[in-house]
Amino acid sequence: MNILIFQEGGGALAELAALLKSTGGHDVWTTPDLPKALAAISENAPDIAIVRGPASAIAAVSAAQRAPDDSIYRSVIAYLEEDGTVARDTAYAHGADDVVVGNASLAELADHVRAAERVVLLERRLRGRVVELESALRRLSFRALARGREASADMKPPTSGGLDFLLTSTWTRLDAVLLKMCTEYVQLPFTQLAGAGPAETTWGGSHIALVDIEHELRLELSFRASDASARAIAVGFCGGDESMVDDDVVRDALLELANSAMGAVKGGLLGEEFRFSGAIPEPVDPKSPCVDLKGAEASRMLAFRSAGVVIHATVILRHQGKIKVVGGRLREGMVIAADVLNEGGLLLVRAGSRLTETTAEKLGRMFPKREFELAG
Repeated sequence: MNILIFQEGGGALAELAALLKSTGGHDVWTTPDLPKALAAISENAPDIAIVRGPASAIAAVSAAQRAPDDSIYRSVIAYLEEDGTVARDTAYAHGADDVVVGNASLAELADHVRAAERVVLLERRLRGRVVELESALRRLSFRALARGREASADMKPPTSGGLDFLLTSTWTRLDAVLLKMCTEYVQLPFTQLAGAGPAETTWGGSHIALVDIEHELRLELSFRASDASARAIAVGFCGGDESMVDDDVVRDALLELANSAMGAVKGGLLGEEFRFSGAIPEPVDPKSPCVDLKGAEASRMLAFRSAGVVIHATVILRHQGKIKVVGGRLREGMVIAADVLNEGGLLLVRAGSRLTETTAEKLGRMFPKREFELAG
């Protein structure tokens, strides 16, 4: 997590910063200057702020941490010089979430940070779920209205897979599913980083999409890592032999990471009545935007760390409407939404199949003007 430590005049909290960096793997920044602390918060607000100073400093940091336009939960820990009911009440009244007294040991301070980290992670999970469920309720209301209109017109109602999908154990436990996948794939013990945001725009990575034609859903998985982390992933992929790793191996290792994630998510959903068809993983251009949430039904941003290796994962759920194209326009990678039969009724391509280049060319030659229904 990102942690800011403000202490007027500097002092013993520098030791706490070193301890948090070495034992918790946190990114810690310390400053004795309040204006610099507030400027740093406005530019990139930390997940946890530790303040040792007067009540006015606690109030200023708390206000900066909780900007009106920032919906992400962040924690403030007040480090008091002296204990007492009045001092504690004042700290809480000025925005502190937790209070530590001046005679606390470094180990106790670290424990308070660990507790704050768990609260931050839990709060952000809950807020994310609230947003998803509110979105699901709105869609449910819209669908009820649409069903009423379509029933009067004797039309088939649309599918409702989005709401059902958000309630699956695979989606609710997505962080645990991907954490286990990273641990097994890279062969390193990963832990989840709380409150992860998008990865750096200069990082490369991989992307893969899955489509469920029955429920008209599209699931997009993207992974990004710094150059050092990507190389470490490739070394783990090669069994620890660094001599085998070059740029092509790094690229292939990231592609296989996305492929493994697709398999883990797809396998978890098989028992929950969702049948996703996976695509071929593609590399992500470092110059491309990290996240495109336009039109997303729901999304998750996760990050996992192990021994200096950090993997950022973004999962986006979208509604995938069906479209129709003529046979002559079929291309590799398109997903067939309805069974393709020949004139004698023989099944040629099953619904849910992703076309290969050869199959797309054959169908184009056989049925150049027939319309095919696609899910992607």
